[in-house]
Formats: sequence, structure tokens, C-alpha cells
Amino acid sequence: MSLGPRDQTKLARIVQLAREIELTWPSGNRHSDVDQSSNPRYQELKREIAACTDAETESLSRLTKAAAHLHDQVSLAHFFACLVPFERLSSRALRDDEFLVEEGDGGDKVADRVPLKLIVENLRSAFNVGALFRTSECLGISEILLCGYTPGPDDDKTMRTAMGTAAMVPWRRVDRTRTACEELRKEGYKIVALETAANAVSLHDFKFTAAPLAFVLGNERFGLEGDTLQAVDAVCRIPVRGIKNSMNVGVAFGITAFEWLRQYEAKL
Repeated sequence: MSLGPRDQTKLARIVQLAREIELTWPSGNRHSDVDQSSNPRYQELKREIAACTDAETESLSRLTKAAAHLHDQVSLAHFFACLVPFERLSSRALRDDEFLVEEGDGGDKVADRVPLKLIVENLRSAFNVGALFRTSECLGISEILLCGYTPGPDDDKTMRTAMGTAAMVPWRRVDRTRTACEELRKEGYKIVALETAANAVSLHDFKFTAAPLAFVLGNERFGLEGDTLQAVDAVCRIPVRGIKNSMNVGVAFGITAFEWLRQYEAKL
């Protein structure tokens, strides 16, 4: 779905008015009706929504019917229900990479990188790789090693999901994951795989006693290769309670890496 400039302007005005009205809503029960007949912003909002009948995009024009449900005596809960479709459409009209949030970012570079590296084996999704770069930059990790057919920052999808962090994290390619493990072990790194293997230790019980450390992540569908599991020092898993026994690789890395960081900083 793509909105033209005219429809984007219409939608942006509707969302802006809705947020202004929400901020000035009288305190009290969200299910109690409030008289909005003399509220100029509320009346303008109704007119803006009704004017969407001439929108160029069907996904916006079909929301015009919401104006009929915006009565002058309306509760906050009912107001939210009418405006949610507009907020959802506004969110879909933008991509994450179209609004890089830089406010509050801390300077030009990481002050001190932590003794943590990431080895990535045969990931298919460039979006997942981009997410790993973004999380790694937040952590301040030392390096990412991309193995096998894992896409890199030269992929447009990786760059978009990385949200500008691909140029901030040191990375390199290594043909085989086992080779990457051997190289880092010679540098003094302990190698820990994130995998749902039979010998995996629950993250709740895992004690990251050694630093420096490197995590190894595998393919979204098939996990890590057998020879890779033989090359690591330990295997860690995130305990889950649902039917699925594993999480998205980017989510799993974020959870585990920040637990490592918590334990690491506690020892400083």
C-alpha cells in the first residue's frame, strides 16, 4: 500500500488532530461521554474525515464512514475505536527506515566496546541480519563475523533494517563457521551457541563466567550445522512456554546478549 502526497497530507492532519484532542481530553472514566460540540479541533476532525471521500487511495476513502460514528457526545474509548484504523494506516504508510530517530543518540562512536563478538551462520533473511546489526550496535559489541551465505550490509534490505548502524559495527566475512570459531578461540574467546539442542543449558541457569565471549547463531529454519555444534564450548537456550520451541533469531540474540551484558557489568 502506498499513499500519494495528497492522501499522506490528509492522513497526517487527521492523526495530528486526533492526538491533540486526546491530550486535552478531560480526566475521568474513559467510558463516560464528553460533550465535544464546542471543541473546534473535534469538529475539524470530523470534517477532515468526511472529506476523505475524494481520497485517491481506496484504503483511505473507505475510512470515511468513521465520521458518522464520531458523535458530539462521545467517550474516550469510543473515540479511540474510531481513530485506530487511521493510526494503523498511517503506520503502514511509512517504513522504519523513513524515520531514523537520532534524538538522544550518544555521540559519534562507542566509548568502550565490550568483549563480545557474534558469529552468524547461514541466515537467509537480510532483515534478520539488519536487526542483529542494530542490536549489536546498542550493545557495543566488538565484531560480527558473517559465515556461509549470510547477507551482509551490502544488501539493501540489511541496510534498511539496520537503521544506520551497519557502518558503526566492525564486521567481516569468514567462509566457514568452524573456522571463525577456531580463530576466535585462539584469541581467547569462549564460544557459546544459541540453539535448542538436547545439551543446551537454560539461559536462566547459564553463568557467563568467561570473557571475552562469542555467540553463534544459525539458520532460521535448520539451526546450526552439526560440525558447528561440535566446535563450540557450550550451548545455551531460551526457555519458552508456548508451542513453538524457539524465537526469531534477532529476538533471541537480543535477550541472550543483554543477559550476558548484565552479568558482565556486574563483575566490573
